[in-house]
Amino acid sequence: MHKVLVAAVLSGFIACSANGTGSTGSTDGGGVQPSGDATVATGGSVGLGLSSQRVAGIPIGASDGSYEYTAQVVLTNVSSATPVALVSAAFSATTDSARVLMPTTVVGCPSGDRLALGGRAMCELHFTVTLPQRPVTVAYDDGAGHAATVAAQAVDLTPSPIDYCIAAVRYSGSGQACTDCLETNCRSELSAETNAMIALGAMRDAYGRCSNNCRGSASLAAQCDCERACSEPYWLALNGVYACMINRCASACR
Repeated sequence: MHKVLVAAVLSGFIACSANGTGSTGSTDGGGVQPSGDATVATGGSVGLGLSSQRVAGIPIGASDGSYEYTAQVVLTNVSSATPVALVSAAFSATTDSARVLMPTTVVGCPSGDRLALGGRAMCELHFTVTLPQRPVTVAYDDGAGHAATVAAQAVDLTPSPIDYCIAAVRYSGSGQACTDCLETNCRSELSAETNAMIALGAMRDAYGRCSNNCRGSASLAAQCDCERACSEPYWLALNGVYACMINRCASACR
């Protein structure tokens, strides 16, 4: 019975690894962080507010590597009578090691858009941060007198279920040694996954279709997020198995 169960659980890897390309996307490593107050640099004409932030792709069991930091910010034309032209490359983040990072992607406020006096733009900024660094500020400075800085919130680098979902693609999850290890070391997690699957009841097929539709996501983190939305209770139980496998059976399940 357990061997069948293990095979069924590990089939979940198909959904999380089918799209094995793309950077880690937008979600969860310490969860969504609270917003910060907007600040305006001295003499500046724009304001910058932090609406939310999140981390994803935290390396599991490693002291090096990198993760993605995503900041949702609001840029406001506070005092310039002349419309302020947005410059995507003007955004940056500074880490606690004084390293200045440029965003890998800026979403929602393309260069060339113009902010009239009082106008606002919501921008999603993606940064790749090297461990063990943490971002401490996010800034905008277009070199033309429009500059502002806002403090980042404390970043929690404790791996989350999203991080385990992303990390799981590095494991085959197959073979007798892996099966034996999971049966020995992850019984409670396997049982929780089984119970969560049973609880889906008549929604089981719908969950399968929903999960399959997530395979076209732009990144692994986005795919894991999509699967989570299909059924969070089951997804959390499944990722409990992933976490146990990575933490207790890594060598057997590579």
